[in-house]
Amino acid sequence: MTARVRVKPAVLAGLAVLLTMTACGGSDPDPPRSFSSRAVTTVHDLPEGRLPVVMDGRSAHVGFGHQLRILDLEKGEWAASLSAKSPVLPEQGRATTPLLIQGNSEDGAERTVLMAFRVQAPGSGNGERQGVEVAAADPDSGDLRWRLQVEASGTVGSPRFLGSHGGLAVLEVPDSGQDSPAATLFGIDLGKQRVGWELSARKGGEMTGDRVITTAVTERQQRALTAVSAMDGTVLWEQEPSATGAARAAVGQDKVLVSRRENGGETYRVLDTADGTVLHTYREEFEELLTLTRECYDDELSVVVCADGFGAVVALDHGTGEVLWHRAEGLAVRAAWRGLVYGRDDKLKSVAVDGRTGEHRKTDLGVLPDLVNQYAAFSRDGSSPLMPSRGVGIHLAE
Repeated sequence: MTARVRVKPAVLAGLAVLLTMTACGGSDPDPPRSFSSRAVTTVHDLPEGRLPVVMDGRSAHVGFGHQLRILDLEKGEWAASLSAKSPVLPEQGRATTPLLIQGNSEDGAERTVLMAFRVQAPGSGNGERQGVEVAAADPDSGDLRWRLQVEASGTVGSPRFLGSHGGLAVLEVPDSGQDSPAATLFGIDLGKQRVGWELSARKGGEMTGDRVITTAVTERQQRALTAVSAMDGTVLWEQEPSATGAARAAVGQDKVLVSRRENGGETYRVLDTADGTVLHTYREEFEELLTLTRECYDDELSVVVCADGFGAVVALDHGTGEVLWHRAEGLAVRAAWRGLVYGRDDKLKSVAVDGRTGEHRKTDLGVLPDLVNQYAAFSRDGSSPLMPSRGVGIHLAE
């Protein structure tokens, strides 16, 4: 069965802009459409789910519970590693994905890769006190630049970097104790190498531009969607608990996709992060999307794709937040990058489709990428959401 793709007329205008930019000599890399079927190496001991990996040109930064490693993609060899200084705690949930900061001459931030480890807090002796160790390294050599101990309360869950802006990185540290299903946000000042601000009683979060969209949890367990300044932790706006939803994905630099259970189904809204104004409300477009396995993928160009891994897909435009196209079946998405969406069709063949239109671009890619850039792909080819991986192969782009 060939899945029906519904494409909005507004897509054509955005597509024309992209084509014009390309014709004017843009230097952005093209997304690969095929990969070597033979892996240059296989990385083991990576968790299920989204890979804790950041690709960086011909290298990749890989997060493990006890170590940050840098992988040379072309040679298939580990080029450098950096271990936690404090005793690490057993892995819990998803591994932390490193945060790559490209640097900015305006704020003085240099190119850096950050890693966060769940550790036994220094001086706690028997390990009753837990914390997070943040390590900053040179992304090329892996050499340590500095370390920072972040004091966290309760049972520390898997830390997650939400992003960075203006010389500050935002770290989410959940309290995984049964009585405290919330998290604390920390603003890490990269220049001063210290915690600049912290904000507790939060749950989930997505970073867009200079702000974090997260959910505040009150003492009565009411939840309110809020916008927090990444620079100083100030709450910029907060919705009433009765109207709130949960942040699901950043859409460009100034919008966020949120969802809320209401009227027997899931309603999705795109909000302007400046003040929380609702720009678009969607229900029919997302109704086939399974919420339990929902993941959203930013293609780092112009589209955010939300998919359930079993065939349903919704693509949104960075600039407007509008749904560009959606389909109920036929595309089990695994990755998206620079205008292409990668997945399996209903015949289990690896395919690449256009991120803005959903139109088919290529079948039989060699392998199906889970993470990709212009040089290589990490691939769990042959696995599925219901089958554990036997390692992740590194396949060069052709």
